[in-house]
Amino acid sequence: MNNKTILSTLLAALLLLTCFGCAQGQAASATSANAQTAPTYATVGELLADTKVNHEQRATFLNRYIDAFELNGVYYRAVATLTDEQEQAIFDLDWNDPDHDAKEAEILNPIAIDSIENLTEQIPAQAELDKLVGKTGKDLLDEGWSCGGYNLDDMEFWMSKDPFSYSVIFDSNGDKPENTDDFDAEEAIQSYTVKSVTYQGLGDATNISPEE
Repeated sequence: MNNKTILSTLLAALLLLTCFGCAQGQAASATSANAQTAPTYATVGELLADTKVNHEQRATFLNRYIDAFELNGVYYRAVATLTDEQEQAIFDLDWNDPDHDAKEAEILNPIAIDSIENLTEQIPAQAELDKLVGKTGKDLLDEGWSCGGYNLDDMEFWMSKDPFSYSVIFDSNGDKPENTDDFDAEEAIQSYTVKSVTYQGLGDATNISPEE
């Protein structure tokens, strides 16, 4: 092997190592870009002041302020504890007051946040939802699902479970219902069989039990 051949071989090897290093660097950069750091807000005021946050749902009840929000494509739920006086002060605000939101924020701003929960990582995989196929509507209702709407033409019912909402397609077992004025969706689906369940988005994400 002459010197020219050796030099070409070394250059090719060096180029291969360089490309491999670039690929590793690009993969690491992509992983870093996709990684989500859990937000840390000490108070409700800090959360409300973050202009990057999209507040999807907010609620005050049972001495708690609950805020389901989206940040960088991830859903979170923040919970803060209110005193009786703070909760009552919020309830006493006039919704027709143009300064309602500012007055509510003034009450909430100094309150410490107890927890911030990542909801997105709790979204069930489609494989888990597929395990519901074959169950009846009664089974779902007994497990805590609720129905919020429907499209009887497609036998699609929009249902919620915990903080998420889903599209549930039922097989009416040959007994397709009519959309009458007194149609009761939850009563109707009791004997229907689940054909498919698909995640849609947040349901009632602020509805948490007193123990949570």
